[in-house]
Amino acid sequence: MAFKSKMLRINDAYKNLLALIIANMPPHLRKRLLDTIDLAYRERVKHCDTKAANGKHVFGSIHFSYYNRYSKRVCFFLENGSITNIYQGDGVPGDTDPAGLHFPGKKKISTAQFVPRASKEMQEHSSEYEILHDGLEPIFKWIETVVSIFLF
Repeated sequence: MAFKSKMLRINDAYKNLLALIIANMPPHLRKRLLDTIDLAYRERVKHCDTKAANGKHVFGSIHFSYYNRYSKRVCFFLENGSITNIYQGDGVPGDTDPAGLHFPGKKKISTAQFVPRASKEMQEHSSEYEILHDGLEPIFKWIETVVSIFLF
């Protein structure tokens, strides 16, 4: 590998980060990544020679989704690494929680509907989700630390 144990930052014409290749994950995290995937999907992960399969190979997938249909829509803007403005909802002041709003002629919002719900597929595969969540957490924390160096 040409970039082994290195990082490569690619900027656009305005010197903004376009891509970041991180090729120096510590060996213990790399092993944890492979072990976690093997533990969660022991029966599903197998070697596949796609050339020999002649395009007739099939890969399964599981989507772990949370739904929050009536969530609070929030938009925030960053300037120099600090949040400068927060807007939520349509035409709602930034310092007002939607649960506290009441408009004449409209029903009050049920805040119980703000609770996220797991998709049916996620509920059916909750053990795999837990294994991945717990096993990949240190890896995502490492990625967050490395990427934060390049963002701020």
